Amino acid sequence: MTNQMRTGLYLAIDELRKQDNSIHMIHQIICNLVNSVGITSAVFVEKNQKDDYLKIKYGYNVSEQLSQSYKRSIGTDIIGRIFYQDEFAIVINGENESNYKDIFLEHDYDMAVLLRMSVENRAMGFLALYFDKRLEITDELKSFLIAIASICSEAIRKEMLDNLMKDTRTIDPQTGLFYYLYFHQKLKEEVNKSRKTDSPLTVAIIDMDNFKEVMNAHGLETAHNLYKELADELRTHLRSIDIIGRHGTDELIICMPNTSCGSACLSMNSFIEAVRDKKFTSHQLLTSIAIGTATMHKNESLEELLHRAQLALYKAMLMGNKIAICYET
Repeated sequence: MTNQMRTGLYLAIDELRKQDNSIHMIHQIICNLVNSVGITSAVFVEKNQKDDYLKIKYGYNVSEQLSQSYKRSIGTDIIGRIFYQDEFAIVINGENESNYKDIFLEHDYDMAVLLRMSVENRAMGFLALYFDKRLEITDELKSFLIAIASICSEAIRKEMLDNLMKDTRTIDPQTGLFYYLYFHQKLKEEVNKSRKTDSPLTVAIIDMDNFKEVMNAHGLETAHNLYKELADELRTHLRSIDIIGRHGTDELIICMPNTSCGSACLSMNSFIEAVRDKKFTSHQLLTSIAIGTATMHKNESLEELLHRAQLALYKAMLMGNKIAICYET
């Protein structure tokens, strides 16, 4: 690693130690990247936890008008892959028009680098760095940028934990589900139990496909009611030992102790069938869901397990929902 990169990491770590506000820290880190790698503009795009849309949380060298008006879904192009599959991606002008347009902001660019921002293995958003001139992305530079994204993600996690400690709540009052950070702690406990007893443990992530459409047509309250009623229906298909958490705006996450991937998929497909023709809320709404499941391998980390479940969900979403995918490799 070059001295310039090493200095950049030291500065980023120092900011993490000093700053309590994640956006202030990201601002400082981006300013350092201007000098160290020559970016011309950058954005931190976050998935809004209220309406599930992506919004610009911080922008460098982008207009205030764009920052205020930017609002879009994740989709299945390069942004979708950053959320569900890859932690790092490069977009080069002229190589893939769909990817180029997917992250286009205001001005043409020659190259962009996308970095996933995640907290406890849940994608929260991404950092996009734009360049006017093509840059050789060596393994050393890639490692440096991923490390920078990890430090920014840690700042977000630190801020979220501080807010959670101030709030002291573990249960989402709207749904009765565990908040994700608390669910993640419970999941860690179950993983440790599974390793000690050599018993299977499966994680499932559920995505509801029409949350935004319901919100736009009937309002945010109705969309939240749909989510709550879907969670209530899910409980009837699970055992008392299974743990459900809120995983973002329109997703749920489940920990199934002592459950193989095959058994979990049978349960989840039964849930899908129950939801298929069921009408929810006073508006008699229909919904469909995609589910990704993964069973923990021997000596596998929790991060790897959650990543495989997320990949299975992404595959199910690409196949058009109404399906549970079991990720077994």
